[in-house]
Amino acid sequence: MLGALLGALAARYAASQMTPTYEGVVAVLAGPINADYDTQRAAGNLARTYAGLATSGPVLERTVKSARASVPLTELRNNVSATSNDVTRIVTIRVKDSEPARVADIANALAQQLIRLGKTNNSARIERLMETPAIAGLGAAQGEDVRVAATQLFGESTAGRLTVVDPALPPEEPIAPRISLITLMGLFGGLLAAGLVVVLRSSIAKGFESEDELIAPNGARSLGAVPSGRFKLIDPATPSRLARDYRMLGAKINFSANGRPIRSVLVTGADDGAGSGAVAANIAAAQASGHTRVTLLDANGTKGEITKLLKLQGRPGYADFFGGRQNDDTASPAGAEDLAWSESDNAGEPTEIEPYRVAQTTGLMVMPSGSKSGPTVIDIEGAQRLIARLQEDTDLVVINAPPADRESSTLIWASVADATVVVIRRRKSPRERIRRVLNSLSVADANVIGTVFKR
Repeated sequence: MLGALLGALAARYAASQMTPTYEGVVAVLAGPINADYDTQRAAGNLARTYAGLATSGPVLERTVKSARASVPLTELRNNVSATSNDVTRIVTIRVKDSEPARVADIANALAQQLIRLGKTNNSARIERLMETPAIAGLGAAQGEDVRVAATQLFGESTAGRLTVVDPALPPEEPIAPRISLITLMGLFGGLLAAGLVVVLRSSIAKGFESEDELIAPNGARSLGAVPSGRFKLIDPATPSRLARDYRMLGAKINFSANGRPIRSVLVTGADDGAGSGAVAANIAAAQASGHTRVTLLDANGTKGEITKLLKLQGRPGYADFFGGRQNDDTASPAGAEDLAWSESDNAGEPTEIEPYRVAQTTGLMVMPSGSKSGPTVIDIEGAQRLIARLQEDTDLVVINAPPADRESSTLIWASVADATVVVIRRRKSPRERIRRVLNSLSVADANVIGTVFKR
């Protein structure tokens, strides 16, 4: 609809900027109105000759001088056309020009030049005879009989005589441009162009246009859609559309376990720019209401999206808790001894976890990515022990990790979390990338409960 509207407006504007063209039309009759068959046939043949002479150079040159029109001869030749009819013996002359008054003058002057061509010396004599008072006072029929007799006397045929039957008048409306027709053509042109853009975009699109497309090709149901744009941490107590969207998303996550409680959920993106950290933060904020206690874990040591969004850079967190082991060529797989756990002489309790968490809102604690950047090496046992430690004083742990086809740590978190949610960007998350991520998660036997569509 927008394409059709823009096309129509553009076409109408372009048509309004064109110079208007007017047309003057004059009709002349070859031969007398009433005549014998031979005269009529001769007049019909001569009508074609007059139509050809109407566009000849000498006739047009005399026409320009007679009408006193400042029009180049070559331009006038292109704007003059004449047609004849053998039956009616009428020659129709059409002249086009940008000025309505001038176009009528040129058309009438051209007709007069053709009439002059049809006259001879004998014609002049006959005309003077017809103008005498005695003959001029006769009726039309008697006058015509006198003209025929005079023509026979002087030896001239009336077949070549021309008479103006319909003079040209200044036109009121231009014949071009036809603004309504051009506007209609622009409307259909804009509609066609917009349709081609839609088809082309759909054929080369790398991502999905709507959340409905996610169900069939990937087997993962859509949990809902959330707006993209600038990050804002919601306040569950404040009524807003954003808060409603995330509360609904949290409710769907809770109901997706078929009655089993979900105490840990992994939120990961289908690609690096999906913004899964912002979605995870708002899911945690929406759930952290009433008596629900939530810990938000930023396990994306490379990007640290949640840490940056909540401005917690430099604070000890996830990487520091695991001892800062980095995933390089010299690092060996981490075991239980790599955890920041140490047994005391008597109690055997793990190290306090509070120094690695920050209170963000009422009921929401955040464990940032840590003061050390880069991917942190963990194993399944270490991930299980951290979740168990966080769940001692937390009802729900929301984990954010990189895309599953980028880092192995995401597969570990997916295997130990009760549920996994994949964030997909409208149009921007490549379909092939989504399939790779979902395949990787299936290898880790992750409980992928659905996708979140960022519109």
